[in-house]
Amino acid sequence: MGEFNRRHRLGIVRGSSAGFWMINRNCRAPDISFIPKGRLESLGFKPSARSFFPGAPDLAIEILSPSNTREEIDRAD
Repeated sequence: MGEFNRRHRLGIVRGSSAGFWMINRNCRAPDISFIPKGRLESLGFKPSARSFFPGAPDLAIEILSPSNTREEIDRAD
């Protein structure tokens, strides 16, 4: 995903160290996230910013481990 994004310059792909501030002030950090270039530009958010993104990513991927229990998954909301 990251390589495809780099080749086509579509936006930014981030790993689990990227944070996203939700409107309710919860911070989320999906395993993989993507935000398109147009949305970054409209918000004036620079990919090099050291702050968390204001809002949800357009694509969020959470990778579950075989050891994750159903209860852990249900609590993750």
